[in-house]
Amino acid sequence: PELASRGFSATLFLACDMIASGRHPCVDSVRLMGWDEAASLHKAGWEVGSHACTHHNLTRLPWEECQREIGQSQQRLQAQLGVPIPHFAAPFGATNSRVREAISTCYQAAVGTRLCLMESHSDRFDLPRLEMFYFRDPARFEAHLDGRGGAYLGLRKLLRAAGQALNWGSK
Repeated sequence: PELASRGFSATLFLACDMIASGRHPCVDSVRLMGWDEAASLHKAGWEVGSHACTHHNLTRLPWEECQREIGQSQQRLQAQLGVPIPHFAAPFGATNSRVREAISTCYQAAVGTRLCLMESHSDRFDLPRLEMFYFRDPARFEAHLDGRGGAYLGLRKLLRAAGQALNWGSK
């Protein structure tokens, strides 16, 4: 509602196996959205992108399995939702040149997990992004829109780097 009130939409990246099961693979108590909810968000103006099939770190999979995760997720999302799926977000933001090459065969662009602004020289298959998870507080989102979010994003970058150092899917 906060985005819609400002005339914004968003992109929702879906891991199709999780949507199909409705369950989080690590936390049984977490219920995930289903296909109907994803379709409703798309009808409300949100873009749907792919987040692979199983949400595994693509850099750690055998090459054929990596390619299958990337291509099949797009095919399944398109079949289920009846819309083109031109964008991808690698699980954990974990990519390397080989994974980005596989992404480029199916998608127009992909986002990573770097918290920064996009520049003209940004890699089209590893674009920076701001996850709305960090802006659940409307006041924090307002501060970001007003150009007062730098310190908060700096803290999020530091925490993300710590998580990657703990092997949450580092590049």
